[in-house]
Amino acid sequence: PVNGSAGSDSIYIVSNARSNNSGDFFLQITDGNNCTTDRELINLQLNTIPPLPVITQRDTICNGEDLLLRTQDFNGNSERYLWNTPLGQFETDEPELRLTDMRISNNGPVTVQVITPYCSSDLSLEFIPNIKEVPQAPTVTTVPSICAGDTLFLEASRVPGIPESEARYSWRGPQGFAPGVREPFIPGISENRSGYYRVRVQVNGCWSGFSDSVFVQVDSIPSAPMVIPVDDVCLDNQSGDIELAIDPQSSRPGATYQFYEAITDEPLVPFSPGLTIDLPIDTLQPGEYAVYARTLLNGCLSARSLSESFEVHQIPDTVIASVNRDSIIRCGDQPFLDAEQLPDDPNFSGLWRQVGGPNPVDINSENTSFTSINFSQLQPGAEYLFEWSIAYGSCGTYSRDTLY
Repeated sequence: PVNGSAGSDSIYIVSNARSNNSGDFFLQITDGNNCTTDRELINLQLNTIPPLPVITQRDTICNGEDLLLRTQDFNGNSERYLWNTPLGQFETDEPELRLTDMRISNNGPVTVQVITPYCSSDLSLEFIPNIKEVPQAPTVTTVPSICAGDTLFLEASRVPGIPESEARYSWRGPQGFAPGVREPFIPGISENRSGYYRVRVQVNGCWSGFSDSVFVQVDSIPSAPMVIPVDDVCLDNQSGDIELAIDPQSSRPGATYQFYEAITDEPLVPFSPGLTIDLPIDTLQPGEYAVYARTLLNGCLSARSLSESFEVHQIPDTVIASVNRDSIIRCGDQPFLDAEQLPDDPNFSGLWRQVGGPNPVDINSENTSFTSINFSQLQPGAEYLFEWSIAYGSCGTYSRDTLY
């Protein structure tokens, strides 16, 4: 079978024998007299030595996962695979080995040998399985409560020693919240986003466990309160405080309230649970004021209420009642009531009224400084008295003068 070669020695050696050298061999002996024996037939079957196995790892695994190792399939008959691992020696009928719950702490070199009924391969080169570390679960930083409409910011802790670009984050939260960044945010958050938020991180293909869940309460914005209308005030007639009040129908249990000066938006007093506040009158100057209020509930601030305006008045020192004095009414004269004209200020008002005389006399226009009276109602020789009074806003009537 070996290229038809023959040997002349009692020992015949086939160098580097292969399976294709299998076949029938004949032995015939010839002596010195050139006499030969009959040929003796022997059939030899040469088995193939398995090639050197090579170990591969199907997938990178994470600490604690199953490890699947493979080598090439010998494709022979009845071969076995003998594996040497840090966990001990294992024999398989297939060219693969599964090690469960593989840990970095018990990792080490692995070798394998293919064994057939007649031949065995050499021991493979050592293979070190690739086992990745599982990152620790991150922690979540955020606020415990937030007002509807605000922006909720969430933050997961970094993985020590790992660039952020090499870490992948996965969040879980209400309403399908599942972004993949370390610092997600929700603008204009709504109340149905109240709930638990958690996150995990992946490094080198390995996911951590989820963080502890953090509950976020999304509170509703309270409706704006209603301010009870405020009466005008006279500094000369009033002392003490001005009461500002919230309409009880617009109040909320547990809420606090704050009043503001509407022009400057400056708060007048700190937040208070009471529905009324007292504004010291001595802190005010004459002029027009407007106030509004806000409700604070669970840390959420309402919109501003409608403004309520009021005026602070003070009696003017320079304007007093003054009439054109004592007229004698002669027959045929047209009688007039004449007083000094008032300044062009809507807070001023004047009033003529009869304060003396034997009989009532009609005044044609009692609110103007210059007006007439009904001459036909006057009695000859009688004396009539008419008073001109001046009022200023909430201060009311403050000056009078009498015409004889």
